Amino acid sequence: MKRSLKQSAWTSRSFPFYAETVEGVHGESRALHWHRELEITRIRRGGGKHLVNGREYEANEGDIFLIDNDEIHLLFDEHDKLLVQVFLFDPALVCTPGADLFDQEYLRPFSGESGGYSTRLPADGPGMAEMRGLLDEMEWEYQFRGAEGALLVKGLLLQFLAAVVRNHGLTERFTAVSAGPGGRQEFPRSGTGELRPGPGFDNEVGLAHEAGSREYDGTGNGADDGTTAGGPESGRSAGGLRGAGDRNRETRQGQSALRGGTGTKERQRKATRGIRMAMEYMEAEFAQPISLASLTDIAGMSVSHFCSTFRKLTNTTPNEFLIRCRLSTAKEKLRKSEDKILEIAQSCGFETLSNFNRAFLNHVGMTPGEYRRS
Repeated sequence: MKRSLKQSAWTSRSFPFYAETVEGVHGESRALHWHRELEITRIRRGGGKHLVNGREYEANEGDIFLIDNDEIHLLFDEHDKLLVQVFLFDPALVCTPGADLFDQEYLRPFSGESGGYSTRLPADGPGMAEMRGLLDEMEWEYQFRGAEGALLVKGLLLQFLAAVVRNHGLTERFTAVSAGPGGRQEFPRSGTGELRPGPGFDNEVGLAHEAGSREYDGTGNGADDGTTAGGPESGRSAGGLRGAGDRNRETRQGQSALRGGTGTKERQRKATRGIRMAMEYMEAEFAQPISLASLTDIAGMSVSHFCSTFRKLTNTTPNEFLIRCRLSTAKEKLRKSEDKILEIAQSCGFETLSNFNRAFLNHVGMTPGEYRRS
């Protein structure tokens, strides 16, 4: 699962903007990912789910999603029937350092609920036909005019963001100067719909710990049981994390990252950065034994806070994420190599063939041998 998460989409471009329409969800986009660019996604055809920082949204034809930079997200569709319009751009294209407040307002919709906006703009919402038309114009100018269309692309982008602010901002009333006599008149602003967190991808997978420590289920809950973690076949999900006690309990950086109060936004970003660093480590080192303690050290969190925050942001557990990293590479090797299944299992971090077979069957729905023959 090699991914260039930190690279820009326009490595060789002078204009920090990218747009394309793609069919289905392929390659790196099939896994949880993030990037430093802001993203606008429009569902042109089909439907599915969009997971953004642990919250699952319905993704229906005509919907538009606004993804902030560095938000962990995944758009998925079981049948690859999606036709998706994707736009990525550097925030500096709209709001340069030192810009006035009006320029900063263009980017407020990407702040989500904390800024009074919704990540998902439903297809039948106010102004959506106009906004979809602007996205079509934007992509056409980018694809067919190239550098000559850069100014028009930026202008259309600003129009689109202004339309979002006008139609989907906070439900509040603001004061404006009336065009006629009589002084001032109040105009209502339209509001956003209610968001509900959807069901998760998987059931929670327990993480076993060393003797005398607490057993956590990935949500931060647990109880002292005084038992000792078992061997390769017990006390651990197949191919998952090695057990570790909560020995970094004194590490409390970011402990209240998802709570309210002064500096909440920065604490949230700090917690998210810690989770991303742990995810990157698992993606790079999945073939090696990885302990829960090593991940919490990387993230700078206690075990309980790390597990609950990981679940909140990704809708899965660290254990499950690690297993998926290993299985992703294993599937590629089964398709492209003639290596023995045991060799593939060991090269992907599975200690025993039985662990590999069990994890593969649970996640893929068939054995490694059946997958290779299919």
